[in-house]
Amino acid sequence: MYDKVAAVRLGQQFKKVYDKKLVSVQETYQLTRVDLDILIFLNNHNNMDRAKDIVKCRMIAKSAVSKAIDELIQRGYITSHMDDHDRRTTHLTVTEKAKDVVLATERVQEEICQVLYHGITKEEREMLNRIATKISDNIEKEL
Repeated sequence: MYDKVAAVRLGQQFKKVYDKKLVSVQETYQLTRVDLDILIFLNNHNNMDRAKDIVKCRMIAKSAVSKAIDELIQRGYITSHMDDHDRRTTHLTVTEKAKDVVLATERVQEEICQVLYHGITKEEREMLNRIATKISDNIEKEL
């Protein structure tokens, strides 16, 4: 029973730390957490550049993604363009204006990694990554 509770608690603790560390970026750029998630996702996943991809991979409500995308386009952080072969598909691209936001968010992520991995060897990190990948695959099969 402890393992189940510990795993859930670990996830909750990570989310709290991540949310707390991102507040400064949110305040600096007047962006929401969903806005930051979308910008980072698009920046890191060039081949997954549709709202549908964000909803599926980040597990954010379609309505929240749609609202955030409209806002990010209006503020000049992303652009949208129709697919050349399928007019029903819209692709999203991070603009140059968003690069500072992305860099600030990446710095926060790096800072969090430093905290999380303090005192953990390279071998332990590699093992953790292998186990986390297996767990993620198991969860994905259930979704």
